[in-house]
Amino acid sequence: MHPHPDSGTAFAGQTLDAFDFLIRDFGFDPTHAGPFRVRYESSAAFVEILRDQQTGGIDFSVGLLEADKRRERGFTLAQLLFFQGDLDDVEPFFQSDERLTGLVCRIAGHALRAERDFFRRLDEFENRRILERVREAGAGEAGREFLWEN
Repeated sequence: MHPHPDSGTAFAGQTLDAFDFLIRDFGFDPTHAGPFRVRYESSAAFVEILRDQQTGGIDFSVGLLEADKRRERGFTLAQLLFFQGDLDDVEPFFQSDERLTGLVCRIAGHALRAERDFFRRLDEFENRRILERVREAGAGEAGREFLWEN
């Protein structure tokens, strides 16, 4: 078991224990552990596990580190699943650490290894999806409003 930085909460401790494979198998280190967010960083990527304060649901995001953290773009497991065409698993993972860690191991390997080409293709895929949604919402002001709201 690893020391839990700043973890005075059950969520942080359980998450650090459940995601120990990030340290062991992918070279990540925990950099923040709080009541609703745990963050790991490797030399090139970050992982965040978030707990929704209202529902208790759990979400996961992974992205490349940027010198300016405001520019970091995290991709959720739902986005990774959609990108890889594995839509059957999109909904049920939010409530269980065990289910989430299994999905992360299966789906996010390329992202956890910080493969830049994978992130480039994922970014292009997400940008195409956004443009399609804007087109569906209509051109002009309605499309811009849709983009800002979503």
